[in-house]
Order: sequence, then C-alpha cells, then structure tokens
Amino acid sequence: KAALISATLLVFFACLISVSLLVIGWNIEIFFPDDWQGLSFTFMAFIPAVIGSIAIASTNHLVVFNKPHLQLIADIARLSLMLISVSVLGFFNFPFWTLVMAVSISSLVGHLILFLTHLYVYQSFREVKI
Repeated sequence: KAALISATLLVFFACLISVSLLVIGWNIEIFFPDDWQGLSFTFMAFIPAVIGSIAIASTNHLVVFNKPHLQLIADIARLSLMLISVSVLGFFNFPFWTLVMAVSISSLVGHLILFLTHLYVYQSFREVKI
C-alpha cells in the first residue's frame, strides 16, 4: 500500500510539473511575439497527452502479465486514433493548435483504453488462486 501511495504521489507531482511548464510556456508569446506566434494554444493543447503519457503509460505494462498482444492492440488503438485525428482535421484545414489538441485528446483516450485493459488483466490474475 505504501508503494502505491508513493507511486501515486510521484505521478501526481510529475503531471503537476509538466502541466505547469506548459502553462508557463503559454506566456512565451509575450517575450517573443514575432517568432512564436500561435504557440500558446499549441502548448496548452499538449496537456491531455502529457497527462496520459505520465499518469497511465508509465504505470501500465501488459508485457509483465505475459499479454504483449493486448499491449500491441492498445498501442495500435491509440496511434490509430491519433492518425485519424490528424487526417480528418488536416483534411478540413483546421488551425494547427486544434489539430494538436485533437491528437492530444486521442492520445489520452488511447491511454485510458490501455489503463482499462490493464485493470481487466490485473483483475483476472487476482481471481486465480495460487
């Protein structure tokens, strides 16, 4: 239980630091208005992907449970969602920051799929009596 609390706090602080850096980056246009035009929204759009990458991907490894095929399926689902986002929004000429936001949200959804798959596999191992 102590290890779980420790890991949870570590993930929380890593997310907090990363999101803080992206929010600080929001103000980069104040210092470099000509060179970094439009970057503020792009920084903010990365927040869902950063949270998914830190909080979920770093703690879920289905290979440990001898389920690499499920890990592959979850990774393919995440990447497919990201590619579909790029393709659809690019086709309709959305602004770049919205494209980044859509890819970022797709990444977070894909990480949630990985997390739910991991919970399912973990639950099946808990039911096995040794």
